Amino acid sequence: MRLGTLALSLLCTTACATVTSIQTVPLGAGDLLHFRAPFDSVTAAAPSAVERAGPELRDTAQVDSATYRAIGTTPFNVLRFGEVVRVLVQRRSDDAVAVRIFSQSRWARHPGRDWTGSIYRELDRGLGSGSVTAVPGSRIRLFQSAPGAKPIVGTLESWESDTLRLVALASAGATAIPLTTLHRLQVSRGARGNAPLGGVIGGLLGLAVGMVIGSASDCQQGFLEFCMERVLAPMGGMVIGGGLGAIVGGSTRTDQWWEVRLPAGRTHGPAGEEPVLP
Repeated sequence: MRLGTLALSLLCTTACATVTSIQTVPLGAGDLLHFRAPFDSVTAAAPSAVERAGPELRDTAQVDSATYRAIGTTPFNVLRFGEVVRVLVQRRSDDAVAVRIFSQSRWARHPGRDWTGSIYRELDRGLGSGSVTAVPGSRIRLFQSAPGAKPIVGTLESWESDTLRLVALASAGATAIPLTTLHRLQVSRGARGNAPLGGVIGGLLGLAVGMVIGSASDCQQGFLEFCMERVLAPMGGMVIGGGLGAIVGGSTRTDQWWEVRLPAGRTHGPAGEEPVLP
């Protein structure tokens, strides 16, 4: 046990994230959501949101008059290396507060668990469900009530009392959309690559191709003899396919959408994170 702990400690001297190292990560790193709540209320709710989500609170600090920081960690165990999470609460010039969450594995070569969504959910509950909002510059997705209407994705230019002005990808300028025509509104908290999913799909495809190649090999197998070609071909296909799939999946980024409560109760169910591919 001591030998394993020592080996882990030596490994972490060069490859592990710590409470100290995550403090130096650029302030703009991580996912971003905005909350309609006073700055002091968000800073008060952030530490308990971290702990309710799962990580242990390890450090809090008022970085400056406009920035508050909370850091949590999860322990190393036989299944994973643990993670380090940083929550930044940043004051804005309007009535919204920006919350950035950066989550990473203690060991850079291991993906670890992403605690971002869990902490955002607990923070939203602590402030009162439905406190997440969109601000000018946010990437949003709109669902209109008209039958057959396709979702509209674009950048929010302004949110007036009864109208959203959106710069959509397919339009040359801003489009005014009345709130009364909307069924749902979502804001992106960031984009994620799909390397794990791509690796699984690529590995399965590679395994299938390898099995076909192995079964077609001219391998003479007698009594108590073992045909290596029929084993190595599927294994090699799985490894190569998994690697290629992870590369392709990692380059394919998917928005992580979060439900925003519309005025006058015009929301689709309780506010929360829509399930998306990792």
